[in-house]
Amino acid sequence: MPGPDERLEGGAFVVTGASRGIGRAIALDLARRGASVVLVAKKRAGLEAVLDIIEGFGGQAVAVDVDLGDHEKLVAVADAIGQLHPQINGLVNAAAALGPMTALEWTDLANWRRVIDVNLTGTFAMTRVLMPLLRKAPWASIVNLSAAQGRQGRAWWGAYSAAKFGVESLTQTWAQELEKTEVRINAVDPGPTQTDMRQRAYPGEMPDRNPPPEQILPIFRFLLSPASRGVTGRALNARDFMPE
Repeated sequence: MPGPDERLEGGAFVVTGASRGIGRAIALDLARRGASVVLVAKKRAGLEAVLDIIEGFGGQAVAVDVDLGDHEKLVAVADAIGQLHPQINGLVNAAAALGPMTALEWTDLANWRRVIDVNLTGTFAMTRVLMPLLRKAPWASIVNLSAAQGRQGRAWWGAYSAAKFGVESLTQTWAQELEKTEVRINAVDPGPTQTDMRQRAYPGEMPDRNPPPEQILPIFRFLLSPASRGVTGRALNARDFMPE
């Protein structure tokens, strides 16, 4: 169970990509710590499954199904969230699209746009529309999911790598623009983790060689709490926060 200093009663958080993988684990952890969570993902069925778990242990959550690549709809999503929560304490941009693993020379433009739209533009657009609610909170934290491919380019990862490099730059830019506010923002590389996306990227890899999402939660618990005040614009690694 969470310790007293980790409780988040009264806090409201938005998690994209909340139907599976790392986003799901973060959303469940926030709800267990007493926060009210807005679950965001493209597929309703996956969200309903997470919502059922949260309601099962007495947590508070609502589900919003929206395609983050459809940026115009995000304004309506933000308005709906604002009706529920006049202010929010945190946003986790965990939604991601891998796209085909292929050489840049053979990358289809439609696939390129889709990966950029979800990973980079979706992160920017969701942060932008929720910023008024984040600014209203006494403290607020934004966590952008990055990747090793966003810090060192790698063959076959073209669009995904470019998008995650963009997320890193976006994080640093927001941090400078928000430096005189109570809103902080950081990027986290989760490292290899047991997720469906990892399995698609490395189909021959044994899943149990990597930790499940639940084991990399310490960094998110830190960043999504008042304890991380003053930490902003950083490129962090989840592994550095895991217990030895």
